[in-house]
Amino acid sequence: LLSSCLGTRYLQENQKLLFRQNVKAPKGLNVSNVPNLYVKDVNRRLLGLPINTLVWMHHEGEKQYDQEKFIEQRKAIEVKFDKKIAAAKNQKKITQLQYRKQQKVDAKTKKIENGNNFMQWGEPAAVFDSSDVETTRNRISEYLFTKGYFQNKISFTANETEKKVSVNYIIQPGPAYRYDSIAFLIGDAKIQTILEKER
Repeated sequence: LLSSCLGTRYLQENQKLLFRQNVKAPKGLNVSNVPNLYVKDVNRRLLGLPINTLVWMHHEGEKQYDQEKFIEQRKAIEVKFDKKIAAAKNQKKITQLQYRKQQKVDAKTKKIENGNNFMQWGEPAAVFDSSDVETTRNRISEYLFTKGYFQNKISFTANETEKKVSVNYIIQPGPAYRYDSIAFLIGDAKIQTILEKER
């Protein structure tokens, strides 16, 4: 039961759940945007507890999911409405039928591409992938570079248990570089004068 609540029940052999991600940085460094750079988020939990209800919901929906059924239903809708549209006597009726057809077709297409309602309301188990961690590390480094931390170093630790992994991203920003002044070397005197007036 506990494995079901945690989401680990739905892992394949040799898979582990991405359970937690943290950022460790020097005091004063603004890292509020760093979680937005994660390639993969951990699963959302009920009231902060280690209970992944949404994972259970997604995988229960997956058990009952039959994509072919929705494909057939979409075809039936298209045939049904095409007949009604062909028989319609005026443009207003045709437009209404085309609109209704598209709405129903879009609803089925959403289920074909994204799964049934339970699968859409829930979320699949967040499987740990070391390549995701490496990509996230590079993203953080590039982000800090744009903030003037040209010599930043980003490392990480992955604390693993039997079925779960917690990742800590460790930021060493290095010195922050700022522009002190900007000099323009322009051969055209008129352009030079204009720029100096606008500075």
